[in-house]
Amino acid sequence: MTENELKKLGDEVTPEVACQFLGGDKPVAASTLRGWVSDHKHRKLLSPIRYSCKCVRFPVQGLISFKNACRAQF
Repeated sequence: MTENELKKLGDEVTPEVACQFLGGDKPVAASTLRGWVSDHKHRKLLSPIRYSCKCVRFPVQGLISFKNACRAQF
């Protein structure tokens, strides 16, 4: 999933879409995403919005910023 496709989905996306975007060709596991939310050094960029315990959304701009911050610098 590309940044443009993600932006077309709106301002907030489900955890499943977030996993697909962050994983690229192979989506990351939901448990990996939960680990990044709690322990990653860039976790402030990946802050989820919790409407209830079962309704969690991720801001699109935060996902894009998180992915860019995690890119390796060569």
